[in-house]
Amino acid sequence: MASKKPFGHSFKYVLNIIAIVLLIWGIRAAIQFKGSGEYQSFRYRISRMFDPVTRRIQAMRHNIKIDRGEERRRPTTFIARESKLKVFLPDVFGEYDEKEWKEFWDFIYEPTTEMQGGISTKRYRTEEEIKEFLYRKDRIFNYFQDQHWNYFWSLIF
Repeated sequence: MASKKPFGHSFKYVLNIIAIVLLIWGIRAAIQFKGSGEYQSFRYRISRMFDPVTRRIQAMRHNIKIDRGEERRRPTTFIARESKLKVFLPDVFGEYDEKEWKEFWDFIYEPTTEMQGGISTKRYRTEEEIKEFLYRKDRIFNYFQDQHWNYFWSLIF
């Protein structure tokens, strides 16, 4: 007849009770800590520690969105737009060759990259930046009124 160990079963129950007590004590300590002022300080330190990582992830998400072209989608062909621009401003666009058109459309549709807080971030040029570029390119743009700009924007976007 095999002898039973009387200590084995009771030891298992004692360990389970100790584990439950420790778990309850841990939960209670966490609740008290969250209610204290130290929690806010701890939370602030943790957020400051992960802030650079968070900013980098946000920049990467933003750059992916820009690369997908959701905001400013490049058309398949520019032939119709180029012909309308040649009619609208023949002195400016009438003599453009293929290389000049490519540079113009790349300036409009390709995102520019700039450093923001040590992170490389892509963005599209604003209408103001495009205007500055055009002012330098040809003096005729200095005489544009709002209706001229509106028509111009409708041609290129």
